[in-house]
Amino acid sequence: MKILVVFIDMVRVNQLNLFDVSKPETLLDRKLRKMGGTLFTRCYTPAPDTPRSNACMQTGLYPYFNGCDTRIKWPKYFIKEDITTIFDHANDSGYTINACIRRHTVETGLLKYKDSTKVTFFNDYHDFIENAHISNNCLSFVYDPDWHTAITDYHSTDKAFYEGDRVVSKLFEKYITESYYNQYDYVIIYSDHGFQFRKENDSMRSKLELLDDGRNQILLLIRKKEDTSIIRDNRLASMVDLYATIEKLIGKTDCRHGYSLLEEPRRKILHIEDHQDFRVYPEVMIKQWRIITETYDVRTDAKDYSCGSNAQIIKEIESYLKEYSPKYTEYVKQLTVWKHYSELSNDTSDYYVVGEKRKSKLLLFLHNTIHKLKSILFKKCFSRKTF
Repeated sequence: MKILVVFIDMVRVNQLNLFDVSKPETLLDRKLRKMGGTLFTRCYTPAPDTPRSNACMQTGLYPYFNGCDTRIKWPKYFIKEDITTIFDHANDSGYTINACIRRHTVETGLLKYKDSTKVTFFNDYHDFIENAHISNNCLSFVYDPDWHTAITDYHSTDKAFYEGDRVVSKLFEKYITESYYNQYDYVIIYSDHGFQFRKENDSMRSKLELLDDGRNQILLLIRKKEDTSIIRDNRLASMVDLYATIEKLIGKTDCRHGYSLLEEPRRKILHIEDHQDFRVYPEVMIKQWRIITETYDVRTDAKDYSCGSNAQIIKEIESYLKEYSPKYTEYVKQLTVWKHYSELSNDTSDYYVVGEKRKSKLLLFLHNTIHKLKSILFKKCFSRKTF
């Protein structure tokens, strides 16, 4: 089996005409229509950032279970050592692995594999197209970061989207051409997450809006060699299902949390878990979730639910998250502890536990104000000294 996987970073699919006919046709729309294949129109990432989303794709496991459970945890360094990836499984099945990916991205840690000698790396597209060996059993992986780069360059404006569309279309014009991709039995094109426009960020009223489709719905197109037109598949799909699909294509059966998109049964429920802060720094926390089924689409910050007080749905969601996103249970416990801390800090008792009289609120306020002023004066005097 010859398999080509093309990863396009940060495609916002609800701006594509293929997903929303009210949107103007983009260059990428045209390229995908020409290519043909099955387009999964309800596919989501469990974690809308590059390291976590790709860890899900490579392992078929949700973030808590694969080790990449916060935004700064990249697959190479944080996927748990006892977990094998789709690249390891392909190697075990005798597949040739080709990877077209910049050296910087390799070092950042996008890919995880047990034996690097089994992966042939290419630093640029031209070298990959000219020299990658397409054997009877091969898995070729191509990473295109240009849309993400354009979003950064143009600060998430409308111009950013169209510039990203323009440069990514060049990938298909120059390199992943019809004559090239027709050499493969299957071509898989996916994105890891979308993005939020600057204007949306400026007008955001709730952090739960970060769970909107714009950031969390992803591109997934699977093309069999004989496909000539777009077929829409409206089943619920998750990034972990892409792992399961490739797993089945290479003759393996360990689907883990995923469902193969080439067969039954189909997924009935999926979730998205995310931070409430875009900044990248250690020890950020997962603080909000979105759960999607065929009958409901609910968001929660573990304090309130968008479904209101529907006890049956809340019970189902809590049971699901307890099993598949244990960070939810951990966060609920922390909120409970925080509530007790708040109660302690608001203690208005006039006496200590041992029975001694506490100072009045006014005297404490005066004492602490004087202490702060002394500290400010000390810092100013100290800063004037020269050494």
